[in-house]
Amino acid sequence: MLKKLVIVLGVLALAIPAMASVNRDVMNPTEPTGGVELFSTREAVEFNTCGAMDFPPASGGGPSSWAFWTVSVFTNDTGQDLCVTEIGAPTCEYSGEPIALPVIANILLNASDPFVDCPDPYTTVWDAAVDFTPVDPIDTLPPVTYTPVDMGGIVLPAGASMIWGYENAGYMGLGGFASGIETYGLYLGAWDADSNYGQTACIQFKADYCVTATEEATFGQIKTLY
Repeated sequence: MLKKLVIVLGVLALAIPAMASVNRDVMNPTEPTGGVELFSTREAVEFNTCGAMDFPPASGGGPSSWAFWTVSVFTNDTGQDLCVTEIGAPTCEYSGEPIALPVIANILLNASDPFVDCPDPYTTVWDAAVDFTPVDPIDTLPPVTYTPVDMGGIVLPAGASMIWGYENAGYMGLGGFASGIETYGLYLGAWDADSNYGQTACIQFKADYCVTATEEATFGQIKTLY
């Protein structure tokens, strides 16, 4: 039986000057995880920007602190192609500025800089854009349930990067904050690094290693030896 390989990635918080046009609240979550965890096995990869999978956010912030869109960057350094199967985020509508649902979860392949690669997410041609409706009730603060969105197994090649995330629910919906790796929020028409405010937006994805039929057969034969 194969053992699960657990890789814990360290976190480096980048200090980036705040953009003059942005007036988001500065927050200091009281229960940060302090890192990000990447769990890898032959069958799956799971990645969360602010801790373990489905980790409850330490804070939900407020309407003035939430962005219109949230993304992060992931580089596939596993050595194998990944088939991204699911994106999840703890998010819900804000009754103060509601819009018609659904919103979308998104992936842009071969991209690593939101400022350059997708400066306007509303006009970006995403490689995957899937509609979803948050499962947490309106005005849940902080949202605690990661709404799962099926991304259909879109392929992220070995060594490539992707920009991934979601459109915030309800125009300026509510979501979860903790600490962890860099995420970016679109606010007043421009991207801004969430680290400027001492926070990370909680988003996660799941992926399988993309394997051929021959590889699957060989792996099945190996498993019968244990």
